[in-house]
Formats: sequence, C-alpha cells, structure tokens
Amino acid sequence: MSTAFQPNRDTKKSSEPDQLTDQLNGLKGNDSTQDVSWRLVAAQESVRREMADYLHGHVQSKLLALSLSLGLCQQSLTQDPAAASLMLERVQSELQKVQDEDLRQVTRELYPAIIKMGLVPAMRSLVSRFSDLVEIDLFIDTKFEQLDRGGEAALPEKRRLVVYRVAEEALNNVLKHARATSVRVRLIYLEPGLLVLSLEDNGCGFDSSLTSVGQGLAMMTDYAQALGGRTEIIASPGEGTSVRLILRLDGLESSGTPSLSYS
Repeated sequence: MSTAFQPNRDTKKSSEPDQLTDQLNGLKGNDSTQDVSWRLVAAQESVRREMADYLHGHVQSKLLALSLSLGLCQQSLTQDPAAASLMLERVQSELQKVQDEDLRQVTRELYPAIIKMGLVPAMRSLVSRFSDLVEIDLFIDTKFEQLDRGGEAALPEKRRLVVYRVAEEALNNVLKHARATSVRVRLIYLEPGLLVLSLEDNGCGFDSSLTSVGQGLAMMTDYAQALGGRTEIIASPGEGTSVRLILRLDGLESSGTPSLSYS
C-alpha cells in the first residue's frame, strides 16, 4: 500500500529536503526486495497482457476489415475502376491511422522512446496526451531542467522512466476514477539530490481507510521503492487526491530488482 508521509514533530525546524531524506532512509527493511521485485514483474506482465489483448482484439479486427475491403476493391477493378480507386484511398487512409494511432500507442505503452531525449520532453509529451481530456497545469522548475540537460550521468534513464510511469499511472487514475476537471503537476529538484514529482487533482477523492489499494497505486509504490524512493497518496471524499513521488538521485536502489523497461 502507498505509504503516507508522517511529519516528524521533533524536527519542525528541519528543512524539507532533510525531512524527506530522513523519511527515505526509514524505508529500509519495510518491504523485502523479493516482494517488491515480484510485484514489479507482475505489473510488467499485466501490461504485456493488456497489449496482447489490444493487438489481438482492436488492431486485428481493424486489419481484418481492411483486408476485406481490399478484396472488394480487387473485385471492382474491372467493373468500376473509379469506385475501386476511392475504396483503395480509404483503405490506405485507415492503414495510416492504424500505424499512427494504434501501433504508436502499443509501442509507447511498452516503452516511451521519448524518455531517451530527457524527462522534461517526456513529461511534456505525456501531459499533451491527456490535455484533451482534463486541464493540466505542468510546472518544471529551472533546477530540474538544468539537471535533465545533463543526460544519463545526471539523471539515469531508469529514474526518468520511474518518474514517467508514476505520472502516467496517476493521470490514468484521474481519468478513470477522479471525475476531476483539472490537475496540477509539479516536477522539482531539491538539494541534496532529491527529485519530487507531485500531482494534485480537484476530483471526488476517496476514503483511503475504506478503499483497497489497486494495482496501479501498488505499482507506483513498488517502482519508487525499487530505486530507494517513496510515494505518498493523500485523499479524502470530495477534496481531490494528491500523489507525490520522492526519489533520490544518489544510486541507492535495491539490488536484484528487475529491469524497469518493458523492452
């Protein structure tokens, strides 16, 4: 279950980065590496099954319909060449849609190639995917943009991928459950070496004490813990939901965890 942050009442004068670092250090031993690893593998397999179902059902049915249209087009070539030509144009247009929309969606779900360009362009691309469905206010601070420009040495790809996947899952949850009209997304860098992602929606919220943790929330937590990080989910009925990811950048992930890419 996602673990909420508990303020340390004895360290009120401590800075936020220091408090977050203490909380991350407190994660050791909370979950066995074996348990986290297994849940990550299970989440990866779930995505693969969803993509297989999507290809077998949605994409295959489209290709079958286009194949039938090509057969009709072939029959019309001698009797009505003009009609056959129009039909062929429609088939070509639909094939292009399959390539541009359906197959691109599958490849993006399996691995977002834009992550190689940096987390900043990846986050902007992610937000643009959802912006037609919900209003999203994205803020990325200057320090983080500078860090992201440092490439693999400054921000390794596996950390970029974790931040991207947590943000993606949180936005998916907003669309599926929150009935929100707006979301605030923040990505900031705090000294010393802490990356903070936060998402806050104005949706219906939920009672976390009465709601069981779904696979999406569990996956966000497991991804964070695999790299020495932490997630916080705060929600209450009628007051929206807040998701926060705290990720350290000093290479303290657990050993023996599986690859976080879907390649």
